[in-house]
Amino acid sequence: MPQTYVVSDWHLHHHNILKFCPNRRELFDGVEEMNAGLVEAAVNTVSPGDTLYFLGDLTFRIGTRKDEVLEALRPLADKLGAFHWIVGNHDEPTRMPQVAALFDSVVDAVQFRIGGRQVYLSHYPLEVAPRDRLRLASIHGHHHGTVDSPPGRVDVSIDALYGDREHFDPDYAGAPITLETALDLAGLDLRAPYPGSGKAIT
Repeated sequence: MPQTYVVSDWHLHHHNILKFCPNRRELFDGVEEMNAGLVEAAVNTVSPGDTLYFLGDLTFRIGTRKDEVLEALRPLADKLGAFHWIVGNHDEPTRMPQVAALFDSVVDAVQFRIGGRQVYLSHYPLEVAPRDRLRLASIHGHHHGTVDSPPGRVDVSIDALYGDREHFDPDYAGAPITLETALDLAGLDLRAPYPGSGKAIT
């Protein structure tokens, strides 16, 4: 049966991300290896017919690298049944229309229901009141593991997931995770794996 996956904050072609997110230096020897490794991990994780929601910050001030991003993402888009881009603060889909065309949708947020639970997918976290934590799950990126994920929400940026890997996969190396796993993590009270290290990603 097809699966649904989520992930965020690849920051393709962003050299400074290796400085701001030192965990990436444990996984990749430079930005080119990071670019290839993240896309390859996604291609190797999903199966034909699966759905992937990318929750923002695909690239960073992409400039002249649009064609490279297009060619890198094409095998992933071709394999998936549905590919959705939820726009982050560093994304510029209007400047890369051919890349945006690989996606089935390019939107700010998505909300749907699974059983009795509302699931809200966005780049930024939604504050979930304690009384709503069993009814609403905010799945997001943006913070790169620098803020806590109390019950009701979870950061699925690759950096936060790498920092939290003891909760779901000790061998995690940057791949998307299933929506089911994200919902399980949203039920936990996760401390920020990199507290106090959050700076503006520039």
